[in-house]
Amino acid sequence: SWNRSSPDGYKVVSLHFDGDKVEERDFLSGFLLDGDISGRPVDIAQGPDGAIYISDDYAGAIYRVSYGEQAVASGLPLPTSQGRLDSTPPAWLADADLVALGAQGEALYQKHQCRSCHEDGENPKDLYRLDQRLGYNAVIETLRAPQSPMPVYPLSAQEQQALAVYLLNRPDPE
Repeated sequence: SWNRSSPDGYKVVSLHFDGDKVEERDFLSGFLLDGDISGRPVDIAQGPDGAIYISDDYAGAIYRVSYGEQAVASGLPLPTSQGRLDSTPPAWLADADLVALGAQGEALYQKHQCRSCHEDGENPKDLYRLDQRLGYNAVIETLRAPQSPMPVYPLSAQEQQALAVYLLNRPDPE
């Protein structure tokens, strides 16, 4: 769970029944290693081809798990991966004053006390090296429609761009 003082879960388990006993086995794990979170599996569904689809709301991905060649050869279309990095830079970046936008973004980050959840909270969501996971469009989309528990802030399009520039270009803490 994302809101515990010590992160818990971050894996998918399978249950195996044997009479009155139930055995739990790790099925898909590795999303939480040494305190570093790389993914958060959220929901599971079985497709008509027998494959299991697992959504990951941290990485913005859907994983397809199948057994053998039959599922791949079934002819069913595979879900397309939605890359969270920009394939091309957004047009507004071409004429942007990145230094000024970054400063405005930092001021917005402080004004809305983002640090209290993302850096100082009991279970912070690391925003450093965000540029390795998300592009400008993904950050702006997250600001427009954030996932709980992040509140919706009344940011203009220009403020969203400024916050994206700040978040994607900030150096790691020393």
